[in-house]
Amino acid sequence: MIKKILSFALALALATSIGCGGGGETSSENIPAVQDATPSQNLYEATVNSLVATDAIGRSFGEADVYASDKDVGVFYSVWHSDHVGDNGILDITDLIENNPDDLWNLSVNTNFAHYWGEPLYGYYASDDPWVIERHLELFTMSGIDYLALDLTNISYYERNCTALFDKILELQAQGWNPPKVMGLFSGCPYRGQVDIDKLNGFYNAFYKNSKYDSVWYRKGSKNKPLIAIDMANEYHELSFEIQNYFCFRNLMWPWSEFGTDEYRDMAWMDWCKDQQIFDVENLGMMSVSVAQHSDNVDPRMSNSVDPVLKPLKYNYNRGRGWTYYEDEYSADYDNYCNVYGTNNIELAHQGTNLQFCWDNAHKSRDLLSEVLVTGWNEWIAFKSDYGDGRATFVDLCDMEFSRDMEMMKGGYGDNFYLQNMLNTRKFKNVSETVYRANKTSPKTLLDAWNGARNYLDIVGDALERDWYDATRKESNRLKNNTNRNDIVKTEITDDGEYLYIKVTTKDDIIVDESAFNNLNILLSVQGQSGNKWEGYNYIVNRIPTKIGGSTTSIEKVSSNGKFEWAKASDCQSLLSGKTFAVKIALSDLGIKSGEAFTIDFKVADGISDQGNIINYYIDGDCAPIGRLNYRYNSGK
Repeated sequence: MIKKILSFALALALATSIGCGGGGETSSENIPAVQDATPSQNLYEATVNSLVATDAIGRSFGEADVYASDKDVGVFYSVWHSDHVGDNGILDITDLIENNPDDLWNLSVNTNFAHYWGEPLYGYYASDDPWVIERHLELFTMSGIDYLALDLTNISYYERNCTALFDKILELQAQGWNPPKVMGLFSGCPYRGQVDIDKLNGFYNAFYKNSKYDSVWYRKGSKNKPLIAIDMANEYHELSFEIQNYFCFRNLMWPWSEFGTDEYRDMAWMDWCKDQQIFDVENLGMMSVSVAQHSDNVDPRMSNSVDPVLKPLKYNYNRGRGWTYYEDEYSADYDNYCNVYGTNNIELAHQGTNLQFCWDNAHKSRDLLSEVLVTGWNEWIAFKSDYGDGRATFVDLCDMEFSRDMEMMKGGYGDNFYLQNMLNTRKFKNVSETVYRANKTSPKTLLDAWNGARNYLDIVGDALERDWYDATRKESNRLKNNTNRNDIVKTEITDDGEYLYIKVTTKDDIIVDESAFNNLNILLSVQGQSGNKWEGYNYIVNRIPTKIGGSTTSIEKVSSNGKFEWAKASDCQSLLSGKTFAVKIALSDLGIKSGEAFTIDFKVADGISDQGNIINYYIDGDCAPIGRLNYRYNSGK
C-alpha cells in the first residue's frame, strides 16, 4: 500500500495555518468476538444497534454497538437530479442499449444531454422530493452513516435541493435521531477556479452563515470546524479571510493526482491505486472506497468497456462492479494506472467484488484510519459527449456493471450494495458483534406500560404520501404512491418464558382495511429453526387482520419454501385500540420450548403492495425497520 505520512511538524504547521487542528493518537480497539451487553438507554441508538439483515446472496450481519466507535463512514451523495434533464426528457442508457443502440452511440443524437445509466428503485426522482429524501435519510441513519459528501463539483450548488435535504436532516435531529451530517466537495476541474470560488461563496452565504443549519455540518479537527474540500492550490488564497477561518479544509484531489501535490491535507473521492492510499493523516487518516473505477487520466471513459466497437479491446480497461484482481505482481506506477492485473466479470457485478476488495483494504488499515468515504450513492447520470474519435462518450458511468451507485435499482442488483455497505460500515466501526440480552417481564394486560420490555423506534413521519415531480420537472410527470396508512413509531417486545409479547404504537389512531391482508403484519424469523421460510421468515402474525376491538388474530406459517404462501398455525390473543396494536403469542406456537433461550428477528409492515416482493418493503406504506432490515430480540438468560 502506498502510504506517504506527513511529518508531525508539518501537520502542526498546517493546523495553525488553516485553522483546523487534528486529533490525538489512535490505537486498535480490543473488542471480543461476541460480547453480551445491555441495550442502550438511548432508544434511538439501541434501535440502530439492534438491526440485522441477510441480503439476497446470503451475506449477513448481526447486532453491533454502532455508537461506541470513533470511526466515521461517509457516502458520496448527489443532489443534481431534476436540474440537468433536457427537453428530450429521460434518456436511459440501459434502455437505449436494448431498444435503440444506434442512437445511443451516434454523436448526432442527444450529445451533451444527461443520460441515466439505469432506473433507480424510487424512479427518476427529483432531488427535492421529500418522499425520497425521507427514505434516503432513513436508510443512512439505520446503517450508521456519519456524513454525506455532497457532490458540488459541477456548475451549481443546487440551492433548492440542498434546502430540502438540510431541512429534513433537522427534522430527524429534532426527533432524536442521528442522521448523517454534511460536508461539501466544491472543486471541479482544476481550470475552473473562479466558478468554484463563486459557487462556494454562494453556498456559504445561503447555508453556512445561517445558524439554523449549524447542526447539519460534519465537523473535523480539534477546532470542530465544518469540513469542506476544494482545490487548495488554486482556490484557497482567493477566498475571504472569513471563509478561510470558518472551515476545516481538505485538498480535493482527482484520482490521477499524485499524493501530496501541495502542502495541504489531501483527500480523493475515488482512488485508482489497487490498495487505496491513506489521506489526511493529520486528522487520523481517511481512505476512499468505491464501487467501480474508471482508470486512466488520458482516456477516463467508462463507456470504453460498454461500447460495442471498443469493448472487445477495452472491456477490462475500467474496473467495474465485478472486478477481481489477479494474484500476480501489480504495478502502482502513477503514469500507468491501467497496468493493474485483473478482469471484469458481469456474473460477479451483483455481488460487488470490487467494492468488497476496497472495503477489505480499509479493514486491514483500520488502526491507521478514522474515516472512510464510500463512492457513491446516487450519481446515476453521465453526459453524452464527443471525445474526438467518432464514438459517443460517457465518462463516469455507463451501465449497471460500469457505474458506482449503491442506491437500490429497479431489477438488477436490487438492495445488495446498500446491505453490503451497511455490513462493512458496522464492521469498520465495531470489528465484532454484540448480543443484547432482554429482561424478562410479564405484562398484566396488553395495554400496560411494559417496564423492562425492549423498545425499537421508527422515524415519525416516514409514512408519507408521494406526489412529486420526476426529474423532468414537468407537472404532467409526477411520481405517486399513496400506500401510506399507519405511521409506526415504536415497537415493544418482551417475554416471560411462556409467551412473547409485542406491542406496536402508531402516530395516529390505527386504520384497518378489513378486506386486505397487509394491515400491521408482524413477520417473525425464529433463529436456528428449520423448515419452510420466505426471505428468512417462518411466521406472520395478523395477516388475517384483527378488527378494531377484536381479541384474537392469526398466526400463520410459511407453507411453501421460498414463497409468500402461508398456512394457518394458530391464533393468539390481541388488542387493537386507538394507536395500539398488541399481541400475546405462546412460544410453543413458534416452536420454542418453555424456558428455552431464543433469538427472534422481526419487523412490522403496513400497507405493502405485492407483499411477496421484499423490495417493496423499501417503498410502500410503513415498515419498521425499513426494507430487508430486521430488529433482533434475544430472550434473557
